[in-house]
Amino acid sequence: MIGSNHDNRLKIAKIIASQLRAHGMNYCFKILDKSLKENDIVIHKPLSTDSVQKVMMQSDCILDTDRESQSGTTPRLIWALAIVKKVITTNQNIKQMPFYDAELIHIIDRNNPVVDMDFIESQPDFSRCQKLIQTLRIDAWVKNFCV
Repeated sequence: MIGSNHDNRLKIAKIIASQLRAHGMNYCFKILDKSLKENDIVIHKPLSTDSVQKVMMQSDCILDTDRESQSGTTPRLIWALAIVKKVITTNQNIKQMPFYDAELIHIIDRNNPVVDMDFIESQPDFSRCQKLIQTLRIDAWVKNFCV
């Protein structure tokens, strides 16, 4: 996960990082917050788009923390699925989305985030989801309007 600090994002990242470390798993969490001291998670300068893309491509799973007031999905979640990555999210509303698949998207409680290590280690089939994600591409939308 790479992003700004909001809605307890840093707290969630620290709790999950602890769980991953306990299982000997690698992670890359970078939270932008100039008001906090820099450390392995907190950064003061935004990462470049290329750096963010590189981290996402090297990851098996993407952590997505939505805003508590949010009802839809985040771009990060769609990007992750589009590049065939599993997602761990705090977004309970994701169950309502047509591309939701429990094999690809693991929902955690933002107040008590517990990651299912079996989910992280799983090798799911993305084919059904990929077909739905393709319908979200801008060229697919344009095609619908031009018909």
